[in-house]
Amino acid sequence: MRCRRWSWAPITFTLAAVGCFGGNGSQATHTDGGTAKTSSTGSGANGGTVGGRDAGASSSTNPGTNTSHSDAGGTAASGSFDSLWKRAASKISLIDTADPTKISSVDVALPDTLPDGTSGQEIDAYQKIEASQLVTYAFRTGDSVYYRFARALQKADDATYVATYDGSLTSGQDTHIFTIEAGQLVDQGTSQAGTLVISTQATYTRYSGAFPPSNWPAKMVEVAP
Repeated sequence: MRCRRWSWAPITFTLAAVGCFGGNGSQATHTDGGTAKTSSTGSGANGGTVGGRDAGASSSTNPGTNTSHSDAGGTAASGSFDSLWKRAASKISLIDTADPTKISSVDVALPDTLPDGTSGQEIDAYQKIEASQLVTYAFRTGDSVYYRFARALQKADDATYVATYDGSLTSGQDTHIFTIEAGQLVDQGTSQAGTLVISTQATYTRYSGAFPPSNWPAKMVEVAP
């Protein structure tokens, strides 16, 4: 099952969580005390191969830029595309092309976790850009694994990445432009639903704490797009 709606428009962030978690997982690796090996166990909900690692071990599967594995929380700091980011706020603007004089805009401050639109479970998510992909790591409260999603990006230049995908809950295509502004990751998106043009601006703050967080399980499932 496709999970294209997971990482994009803030208004659909939680609505597609169940669809993403129901997708087929691909193989992940397991590191135990620094010795890499492949796990042969299934993931249950995802049907993929599950991998994991000891929380205190240093490993190439660690997506964070901080090699420390203390329980200290993340703090806001300047970062680069390949830093680990957490969405902090979104601005949503709506323009009706049938009546362009009517423009609505709202600023949305996002909590640390968001509820799954179907199950109500809290979702904690982090993102980074690496190898021309937007990578999302997410944990849903109560699950025994956390998840990794990757979506392709196009590198426009050293300061800009662009993504264009089929619309999630909208018609046509969703376009997203990623830049670093004032040390923060910014995602500017545009999509359309009928005559309604939806513009979003999501701002991310850098996470510099231990990863995965101490309240996440050690095992990770790779979810195919």
